[in-house]
Amino acid sequence: FRFFIMLMLSAYLLITADSIFAFFRQLVRPDRRAAWDVLLHRIDRGLAGVVRGQLVICVVNGVLSGVGFYLAGLEYWPILTVIATVLSIIPIFGAIISSIPAVVVALQN
Repeated sequence: FRFFIMLMLSAYLLITADSIFAFFRQLVRPDRRAAWDVLLHRIDRGLAGVVRGQLVICVVNGVLSGVGFYLAGLEYWPILTVIATVLSIIPIFGAIISSIPAVVVALQN
């Protein structure tokens, strides 16, 4: 239920983002709006860089994990690679969580 609500809220925010930013821009004094726009642009660039960096980490972790799983001779290495790639979107804990299925499969061989 929470996941569904999160998806609905995310879609709503994406659709109405321009009106939300316009509302907050109206709250700023007219003589400070240029500085507000610069601040929003800097925040947007910074957050976009963080997201891009995390996606690069996901891809690199997925590729290296896939190569390692293949070289280790694990049976389900493609599935484990997908799990490692997707879970590495979670900073720090994603790598730990994604290693659990790999260890379980490796211990069964």
